[in-house]
Amino acid sequence: MNYLTSNLSPTLLFLMFFFLPLFSANTETIEISVPSYGLRKAILIKPPSGKKKHPAIVFMHGGAVRDKGRPISTLNARLSSFSKLGFITLAPLRTTEKGCCNGDDAVKEGIAIANSASEYLLSLNNVEKRKVCLVGFSEGALISMWVMTRPNKFSSAVIMSPSNQCGMKRAGSKNYCGKHLIKSGKVQKIEKSIIVTLGSNERRAHVKTASRLSRKMKRETLILNGNHRSFLKPRKDVNLIIMKQCLK
Repeated sequence: MNYLTSNLSPTLLFLMFFFLPLFSANTETIEISVPSYGLRKAILIKPPSGKKKHPAIVFMHGGAVRDKGRPISTLNARLSSFSKLGFITLAPLRTTEKGCCNGDDAVKEGIAIANSASEYLLSLNNVEKRKVCLVGFSEGALISMWVMTRPNKFSSAVIMSPSNQCGMKRAGSKNYCGKHLIKSGKVQKIEKSIIVTLGSNERRAHVKTASRLSRKMKRETLILNGNHRSFLKPRKDVNLIIMKQCLK
C-alpha cells in the first residue's frame, strides 16, 4: 500500500476515504456512434456539478457482461466509485455474440468502441482533454492493451487482470490473443503510461499474460489481494491506483 499512496497528496487521500462517500452521481444510458459497427449503448456517470471540468475514464468491462447475459446494472457500483473520485465515467457495452472462438471479433469490436468512447468524452465541454484514461478489466483489459499499441487519444491506462484468450474454450482468439500481443513487438513501443494490476489468487493464464506484458514494458505488475472475481466490486486499492494513474 505504501507504493500506491506515496504519490498521492494527504488532501487527496483525506477526500477519498472520508468525503467521497457523501457525493452522488448522475447516471444515464446513452448511444455512441462506432464506425463500421453503428450505434452502441454506453453507461455514462457524471460527478455532481460544480467543477467546470473533470478528468474522464473509459471503462472496458469483462467478457461476462458481454457473453454470459449479466445485467449492465452489475457495472453501476464500480462506475459510481470512479465517479465519486471526480471522474466522468463512460462504459461502452460490447455486443459480440458469445461463442468459443469469437475472440477476434470481440477484440476488434472492443478496439473500435474504446476509441469512439474517447472521442465522445473529448467532445464534452466539461472533460479535461488531457486526462482521458482507459481502464480495462479481464477481456476489457486485453482489448485495452491492444488499443494502447495503436494511435489513440487516451492519456494513460490501467490494465486489470488481462485475459489471455489464446485457447478455444471461451472467446478464443486466433489473431488477437495475449500471446500475439506479446510477440507482436508493439507492447514495448508504447510511450504512454500504463499500470498493470493482478489479483494475488488469479488463474494461471491471467498471471502469465499480466507478467509478460509488464516485462515487455519494463515495469512491475502491481499485485493486489484477491481472486479474479474480487475485482467485480468497488475496491479502495483499485481506486487509489486509478487516482494515481489517471490524474497525471
